[in-house]
Amino acid sequence: MPTVQSLALPLSITAVVLFGLLALTISRRRMKKGIVEDQSTEFFLTARRAIPLWRIGWSFFASVTGSWVVYALPSYAIDKEFGAGYLGLMFYAIFTGVPIILVAHVGERIRNKYPHVLSWGDFANRRFGPTTQILVSLIVLLNMGINLTAEYTTIGLLFKSVVNVNPLVPIIVVGTVTMVYTAVGGLYASIVTDQYQGFFTITLMAVTAVYIAVTFRLPDPRPPLPPTLDANYQGYTSIVTMGVSLICATFFSDAVWQRVWASQDSKTLFRGAAIGAGFAVLVAFFFGFGGFLAAWSGYAVSESGLGFFDLITKGNTNDDIWVVVLVVILASVMNESAVDAFQSALTDTVASLAMSLRVPQLFGYNEFPLMAARLLVIFLNVPIVIVAIQGYNINLLYLITNMTTSCATLPMVLGLSKRLEGYVHGRSVNFGILFAMFSVATYGRLETGDYGTGIRQKFYAEYDWVSFIIALSSSVIGVSLAAGVEVIVRRATGKPIRVFRKDPEVTKNVNPAGVPRHNVQTINVDGTPNRLPPAYHHGDGSASTLQTADKRI
Repeated sequence: MPTVQSLALPLSITAVVLFGLLALTISRRRMKKGIVEDQSTEFFLTARRAIPLWRIGWSFFASVTGSWVVYALPSYAIDKEFGAGYLGLMFYAIFTGVPIILVAHVGERIRNKYPHVLSWGDFANRRFGPTTQILVSLIVLLNMGINLTAEYTTIGLLFKSVVNVNPLVPIIVVGTVTMVYTAVGGLYASIVTDQYQGFFTITLMAVTAVYIAVTFRLPDPRPPLPPTLDANYQGYTSIVTMGVSLICATFFSDAVWQRVWASQDSKTLFRGAAIGAGFAVLVAFFFGFGGFLAAWSGYAVSESGLGFFDLITKGNTNDDIWVVVLVVILASVMNESAVDAFQSALTDTVASLAMSLRVPQLFGYNEFPLMAARLLVIFLNVPIVIVAIQGYNINLLYLITNMTTSCATLPMVLGLSKRLEGYVHGRSVNFGILFAMFSVATYGRLETGDYGTGIRQKFYAEYDWVSFIIALSSSVIGVSLAAGVEVIVRRATGKPIRVFRKDPEVTKNVNPAGVPRHNVQTINVDGTPNRLPPAYHHGDGSASTLQTADKRI
């Protein structure tokens, strides 16, 4: 009689490899067309305005979901000690999709203003300057590195617990296959493949849903909901903890921003984001609700993250191994689609940061070499795979990045306000982010009596809604304090307020070394624009002026 191990492992590997071959085929056909822009590093990283509606919709879905939903949603809802119950499940699922729509609307403003923007960190550079880009890029790398680690960790844990296979096997297979086709085809191959992976995922999920509907029945009489599943404190606070953390983490995910740059037009972007968000909410709720039903009916006999598998096996009491195999294959394909999104996004972040810091010029290149971008896909994955093998708790890993991005999102978003351009600048944004982190750490210290313990508790061990409120509010307070001090000092000294900004017209204007010139505008202390023409700084450190009318800020 076939076993789960004898079927799930080879079929999952086959599905992952077939989608990898599909991605390589798509890349090869695109290369044969000989489109000039396809051979540029910019297109490799952004697939600039090349993706139509349904492809971008499926890709948005893939960028925010993965095998983690199979494990993390049941764990968050039904954990025997910290379970957030059905309220936590609902809000976790909703806020899996809603951030995509928010990022899409913000992203449309950014790409209209900066048509050649490459990443969230690149936007920070164009609006606030290189120092802010370094800080923001580090947070983005932390965020996506942890997300990729969580994906590898999840698929390893699932195969170890359900299939009884060494977790290294699925991690190496998925990591190798995705690295190969992402390195060859870049973002375009990743996005187009997402369409087929997403449709495959939804199809297998529909079959699984039919099986559950036919075979599952609650005991009669219906058991009461235990406190960990009912409306409880953790569930109510998840409105804040899940809402703030998932929205902020999405803003610092270049996997989502890449889909914004790749959308053909505004209509495609907004509708695609809505489609992706809808599928993400549906899939996240489906797996979380499966774990909820398992706990409610008494089938949950494994650790909470495996609640969905307890449901379909009825607490390991039935012999329908085919449905278990189906879900393992489903999880493997979702894992593949998420992993390639993060691989491409990590490459985008590092490459755009290197270009801003003029690293290619040190080696005689005018732009980031395409081959270097492809090699980055591989090099960035090795340390992440090593960390993933350790098997850390998924939800606690996410808390590190959720809290960090919550300290940094509002200062960046304030930079989108034209009215605040003269006041919200790189210095105030940097101070606001660091001030928020210090405030959360201080709150942890007040609770625990020690900074080290407080930082660990608030950034790793505890989803505390108060900490997220402190992160948001103190980040705005920090920006306001820094901006206020600068205004006071400049008014006292009579100096104009300096605003660092790269305008869209300037982004393609480069000096002979290939370095974009920075447009610095000034405002007089009375609020009127300084009539001196903006300075353009050249690669040799000299400056000149361009005789054009100043733009009002």
